[in-house]
Amino acid sequence: MKKIAIYLKNREELCPFSESDSVQIYEKNDGAWAAGGRFDYKLDLGSLVNLRKSVSKIADSLKEADCNVISGKNLSGAAYTVFDTAGFHIFDIESCDESVFDGVFSEIETAAASAVSVTPRETETPGVFFLDLVELQREKPEITSKMALKNFLDTEIFSELSLVCAHVPPWIINDGRFDIKSSNSNNNVLAVITKKQCED
Repeated sequence: MKKIAIYLKNREELCPFSESDSVQIYEKNDGAWAAGGRFDYKLDLGSLVNLRKSVSKIADSLKEADCNVISGKNLSGAAYTVFDTAGFHIFDIESCDESVFDGVFSEIETAAASAVSVTPRETETPGVFFLDLVELQREKPEITSKMALKNFLDTEIFSELSLVCAHVPPWIINDGRFDIKSSNSNNNVLAVITKKQCED
């Protein structure tokens, strides 16, 4: 289901995020948009740390509502960073109507179709991830294998990572935490990486 969160002042007026005090979620069902959940909040503008905490609570509430799109008149600075880091799609809009909402999702779908993942993405099988490092570095040559993979390998819980690469990065081989099975695939290497099991 498509959902979009609109931040408002006095529950009805589009405004910059810093002036907002509520979020209204709109949902698209059977081809039509309708108002869904709504909640109020008070932004703590006393300090950057407090602002980030209050914005994080809003982001968490929206994720609980299965909504990762947020829109309004202007969202910038620390608040933008919090939502962006949390994986939200952020849009500036000047009005609340169905054509605007449809336009937002059209942009999201167009971007998704052309996007090249810069980190491994989970497949339809839970715990199994995939990254085409060859394609990524063709599109974004400034991205190194460490930039794309190190944080994932250090922090993500996964059962298997399938990596398409020109060669298995030596730093992964030398890491010692992983089992790696490699095979040739269309002039590239397909490396299947799993975490070594602890031995009793």
